[in-house]
Amino acid sequence: MEGKWEEGPTLPDVLAATGIKKFKQVTLFGAEGAKLTLTEAQVNRNVVLDFTNHGTVKFSSLAVPKKSWIKDVSTIRVE
Repeated sequence: MEGKWEEGPTLPDVLAATGIKKFKQVTLFGAEGAKLTLTEAQVNRNVVLDFTNHGTVKFSSLAVPKKSWIKDVSTIRVE
């Protein structure tokens, strides 16, 4: 994305691994109180939880402006 390789599981794969098949929305929480809510329709194979060089995970997606990406994802709330 934006000339950089984002590497990690997709959000749909993470949800499937936990047995979640249907949901209304997903909210990701990260560093400095940042949060981002996605509808079920927005959660697709282009939503990646990228492994960072400092041992954390960040949200990345071509459908969301980079300034809104969540760094250091700590919680994923599914409703």
